[in-house]
Amino acid sequence: MRLTSGKPVFSCELNPRFHALAKMRLANLDQIHLELKDSRQFLQGLQKSLPASQMLFIYLDAHWYDDLPLVEEMDLIGSGWGNYVIMVDDFCVPGDNGYAFDNYGHGKALELSMLENAVKKYNLAVFFPAARSSEETGGKCGCVVLAPHGPLSQKLTKLPSLSEWKS
Repeated sequence: MRLTSGKPVFSCELNPRFHALAKMRLANLDQIHLELKDSRQFLQGLQKSLPASQMLFIYLDAHWYDDLPLVEEMDLIGSGWGNYVIMVDDFCVPGDNGYAFDNYGHGKALELSMLENAVKKYNLAVFFPAARSSEETGGKCGCVVLAPHGPLSQKLTKLPSLSEWKS
């Protein structure tokens, strides 16, 4: 992301081993900011250091512990900034069972029902992969992309790799 965008990258990792590995792998890149902390604490810190008008791309993948922070992360992002795109990895793609997604039991599946309140509260457009899982190669894990309705979501509608979800 740093090399492609030319923008600074801010990231956090809760697991000390994975954090150390990331620091080692990215040591030669400038403007990479890695923190060893919970994603919610990390986002709260970013709210203090990045202006609410800052355009952000936020990739969320903090969902493999018993504690699922996704709903709280969405509230922190939605209340802290107005100009962002969020991608959530390992997410259920409606109507395509070929995409894998994380499911930790009752009420803990990464699917739209988990984000319903945030989508309404922050007026978010919702996008899924345009390609069917049968056309994909590799791990075939689903994702969802969200952005407030407006200029950014309009740009996302033009990407051939995404399809806007109409409920």
